Amino acid sequence: MKRFPCSIFTLLAASALAGCIPIFGASEEVSNGCTTDADCAGGGVCAPVDAVMTCIATKVDLPGLILEVHPGMQDTLGQPTSHLVPFGDPGLVAEEPAGLMLEHDIRLPEIQLSDIELTINYDYKGCSPPDSKLPAEITFYRHAQHANLPSHIATATLMPDATKTYMATLPDGIYDMYVVPQPHEPGCEPPPPTFYSKRNFGQGGSVPLTMDKEPRTISGTISSPKGMDLTGWQVEVVEPKRGLVVSDTDVLEVEPLSLVVKYNVKYFWDWDKETSPILRLRPPVGEQGLRFFWEITALSPLDLSTADITLVDLDGEVRDVEGFVLDDDKLPVVGTVVFKSMQLSGSASANATFGMFVDTDGNGAFTTKLPPGKYQVTAYPTVDSRKAITTDPTPWEIDPMETGCFCGKTITVRDRSTVQGSVQLPNGAPLLSGTASVEPSPEPQLSYLLSRLAVAAPYAQTDSTSLFDGEFTLHADEGYVDLLVTPPPESRFPWLVRSQVKVNADQGSDLTTLELSYPALLQGLVRDASGELITNATVNAWLPVKVAGEESATAVVQIASTTTGSDGRYTLLVAPSISK
Repeated sequence: MKRFPCSIFTLLAASALAGCIPIFGASEEVSNGCTTDADCAGGGVCAPVDAVMTCIATKVDLPGLILEVHPGMQDTLGQPTSHLVPFGDPGLVAEEPAGLMLEHDIRLPEIQLSDIELTINYDYKGCSPPDSKLPAEITFYRHAQHANLPSHIATATLMPDATKTYMATLPDGIYDMYVVPQPHEPGCEPPPPTFYSKRNFGQGGSVPLTMDKEPRTISGTISSPKGMDLTGWQVEVVEPKRGLVVSDTDVLEVEPLSLVVKYNVKYFWDWDKETSPILRLRPPVGEQGLRFFWEITALSPLDLSTADITLVDLDGEVRDVEGFVLDDDKLPVVGTVVFKSMQLSGSASANATFGMFVDTDGNGAFTTKLPPGKYQVTAYPTVDSRKAITTDPTPWEIDPMETGCFCGKTITVRDRSTVQGSVQLPNGAPLLSGTASVEPSPEPQLSYLLSRLAVAAPYAQTDSTSLFDGEFTLHADEGYVDLLVTPPPESRFPWLVRSQVKVNADQGSDLTTLELSYPALLQGLVRDASGELITNATVNAWLPVKVAGEESATAVVQIASTTTGSDGRYTLLVAPSISK
């Protein structure tokens, strides 16, 4: 792809700049200035913005707008904190013939949790603490309403001058809480971890955590897959959202010459009847190989305590696999090849998955070992950024009835497709400086089980470039991408965002001419929970969008960014709307 030097203005822009070549010097000036309304061709009015006459929009339609604030080091929660502040219902939707300059002060609510105590009201394995209080690791995961919203993870800390009592400070939101009990003295085995889903801690204060019921038990036998030894494999129960372990871990010990092994796992499950914990069987930590997942309510629907698992018909005997990664000219492509099972042999395959990744050598050759089954095979080029991440259109099928090497297959890697277009100002003139970039559109959030068993689309690459006479050409992989055009920040034009752009493998995507809008101004003061002004904070604007091909799933795209000044004031320049 042709690269153009980044201007000094481009270096200040808030978009990703991968692939630009920084130089020093001036670019063509782009300015959203005016003297009268007649200068605002294209639907704006001339109004003073910070004592500078600027063309601004008269209508805005941004339903569901969410503001995100990163306060910086002065924030009591620490620099990584991401506060999410919904703009309100219906979002930023307004009309003002004199120009949209909206005042919107932000107050960052914080949740103060103190006296978080874990108590146990029964004797666990003859080793419960005398005061009934257990030490614990306590982690909070903020619940995201839309895919791609910034996450926030926080841990509770031991209160000063306290024993086994914790505290936490959280930005406002709904949280999942994960509690891992610790030994209260050496040699004492603690109870299994627990998971609390979608807790509202909005009132703050004390959080009593009482373990008044002994953990459940699920036990039974596992018959080994053909050609496999399950010695050292691990059986655990995980919660269905993130796959966090909510049980002890049973490391399997197989008797010599035996094809059946016993397992016994203690776990907690206190969620509603609409969800089920998941029984997971996996190889020793760090090993690639088969993994198995079962919803316990389906595996053991009557009492949830006994389940014999038959894997003997699943063929675990691996075969040698050798192949090549080449481009259309039959030249080698250096990269990583990822195998994801679509179907394995045997009736247990619906609950099994096998993943493997292997690097090629300089000649594009690779070798690995796979059990019989059907595989999605994807090549990720690691040296030549012009090459596309490519999935072989024909799944690789390794027949369980055949032996010997599965050899000679080739993955043909395509060149990356292009996303191209031009950007013009509201008056029809080209945007002479700025940057354009693409990144993969976010996909719907999947449950833990689906994320492991479903065959998902491969990861995609990003790209960015400087504008040249208002035009851009970007490289992208097949699929959906989000396009972002950022004018020079001093130009007082907003970002241009195009969400869910379809990129085809062959012809790419030609967006022809895109037109910048005059901005709507959203401004105000940012204060912390005590009312103090927050300076040098980053303020980002996010907008929910529909995910392509999904009726109800939503994700977010970022549409603006700014920082607060020494007076705690922010000014966001937002486009009146975005288009798909």
